[in-house]
Amino acid sequence: VLAVIIPELFDSEKHNNGRFILKIAMNDYYSSAYEDESKIYEFFDSKQNNQNIVKYFGSGYLTTNEIGIPSTNFEIDLNDDLPKIETYKNKFYLLLENTYEYMDYRDFLNELDVNNTKDTTELVSKSLLKIIKQIQNLNQEFGFFHGDLHAGNVKVQNQNNIINVKLFDFDYSCIIDTNTK
Repeated sequence: VLAVIIPELFDSEKHNNGRFILKIAMNDYYSSAYEDESKIYEFFDSKQNNQNIVKYFGSGYLTTNEIGIPSTNFEIDLNDDLPKIETYKNKFYLLLENTYEYMDYRDFLNELDVNNTKDTTELVSKSLLKIIKQIQNLNQEFGFFHGDLHAGNVKVQNQNNIINVKLFDFDYSCIIDTNTK
């Protein structure tokens, strides 16, 4: 698994400040899992209310040294961004939002001031409640099951004690048909 932050390339309003995560499957097992993961992202992209999911920009197999960004005429030249590009040829990739304004939930918890128990307790409670509500809503509305939910797969943003949460890493996730009993 490889994650690469692509430098600023595009119009900041339209393209996530030009920052992306390029997630590359380094073996066949991950290629299959990432293909399934891309379907989960595509499913959520088809829904209007998906702001609590890391944005998905596309996926495919690396057959050239460039990745086109959907709905633009820009491309990422991987020769400039990845050493030994030949290593990554024919590997499956996902192009995702770089949540640089968010942090892993475990880092969020580690940075809390343990000496200020009232504020810390409030922030932990708010963040856990937000995560639980989001998972519950996705499960009830879509039959979504994450499969690998842990503090590293939850991104948290704290803006003046207002907690925002984004979920990602869906290679062990699935959407269960809720119409089947």
